Amino acid sequence: MDIKNFLLKIPFFIFCFIMILLYYNGFIYPEETNYWIVTYGLPIIFLEILGLITFIFLVMIVEHKFYIGWPMIVLVLIILITFFFTFLFNISLFIYFLISVLIKFFALRKAKKVDEIDEKIGGFGVTSLSWLLAIFIGMIFSSIFNNIYPNQIHAIEQFVTERLPQGLEIVGNVSTGGMIVLAGISYFIFSIIFNLILIVLIDKKGQIYK
Repeated sequence: MDIKNFLLKIPFFIFCFIMILLYYNGFIYPEETNYWIVTYGLPIIFLEILGLITFIFLVMIVEHKFYIGWPMIVLVLIILITFFFTFLFNISLFIYFLISVLIKFFALRKAKKVDEIDEKIGGFGVTSLSWLLAIFIGMIFSSIFNNIYPNQIHAIEQFVTERLPQGLEIVGNVSTGGMIVLAGISYFIFSIIFNLILIVLIDKKGQIYK
């Protein structure tokens, strides 16, 4: 493993570990954390997708020395959409969004490798695959998870129901709490695992071409 590349990504790994703890703690203690799992955990899952798109356009712009064209316009639009989206939940989520994108971006930019193109493609693939697998796990195993923690699920779904617009109800067993916590925890676990694998693979390929 390339130790230098690993050390450069330590802030990102710490960030992921903190998020895993927040999702777990927010789920196990919903009332004590003021229902963090709903007010923060749920929108963060979607912010990671917006962050991935933002990351792509940010790399495009920087690679062209901040060329002001359609990538810059799209980037500004995404940031504005994200700002209004976070405003509906909590404006502090916008700060999370910016920090998340910048951590990923600078971790990549500082990792000067022989195969920089492979690193960029790999970083995009890691984030995409992590998100897709996390959503899949959340959807498949949420009902089982809900049966293990019925009290937490009841409190979370009651919190969500009380804040729905008048006349709107949750239809069926949505498994809101289990879906959120499983998807959130899985996403950040996969992000750590896949990034470690990527470091090893890129390092081995670089050694072959030396």
